[in-house]
Amino acid sequence: MVFLPNIRLLWMPNNENSIWSSISKASRQSTRGERESKFVISPPSSATLFLPVIADANDFTKPEDLYAFDFGWRRQWASSFSTDLAGFIYRYNDSRSTQIVMPTAFPPTHIALKGGNALNVHSHGVELSTKWHPSKDWQFSFNYSWKKIKADYDGVGLFSPYVDSTPRNSLSLQFNHQINANWKLSGTFRYVDSIDVFSPLRDNGNAYHVPSYSTLDLKVNYQVSPDIKLSITGQNLLESAHKEFIDDLFASPAAEIQRSIYVGIEWNIK
Repeated sequence: MVFLPNIRLLWMPNNENSIWSSISKASRQSTRGERESKFVISPPSSATLFLPVIADANDFTKPEDLYAFDFGWRRQWASSFSTDLAGFIYRYNDSRSTQIVMPTAFPPTHIALKGGNALNVHSHGVELSTKWHPSKDWQFSFNYSWKKIKADYDGVGLFSPYVDSTPRNSLSLQFNHQINANWKLSGTFRYVDSIDVFSPLRDNGNAYHVPSYSTLDLKVNYQVSPDIKLSITGQNLLESAHKEFIDDLFASPAAEIQRSIYVGIEWNIK
């Protein structure tokens, strides 16, 4: 039996303010595939001493436990404007890890990766959300988040795909504008911070840099009739393509998110 407590508190000193907090625990058991799988991670290359890298020594024997503390404050400044400020402090015990095991046979035939629960991870951050409705035709929402993740690397050759793949800062701005009874315009702007993904199996162990990026999506709707609506959508309009992530294990090319434009039609048949 696993004990998973969850305690939530809410205090509303008045109609405009609410303060909340929660303390909880979650647990994740490893899957059979994680414990028993065997597959090639990377083909021979100069970064791997011209040996294939094979995940063949999985040792997920412990559950991953998360201890979470969340808290926040919501304020209704006016009927058309509100803010939500939240923070979190998380601790992951016996978190999923990967360790490089040096070859013991001579001549070596491959480099083995051993999966296990050898990491303790700490994360904390804050998030801010706002909603503003200056009129019935305009709606805005803004979101900003800052987070930091740190892992305790106690063993030689240990690394984690989770720590390096999280950007420190990110924000988004969304809007909706009902131009008239037939036309509607909406859009989303996003900014995501750069990340440096450490990969001991690629590029001679150097970090892969993913630059920060900004994206803009726009959508126009036209209500032809009560049952038919046309739309045209443009995604990633600020640049032709951008990277968002590079895998730290699999030696596959990093896919880029392309600019795209498409049209749509919705027809409600009664």
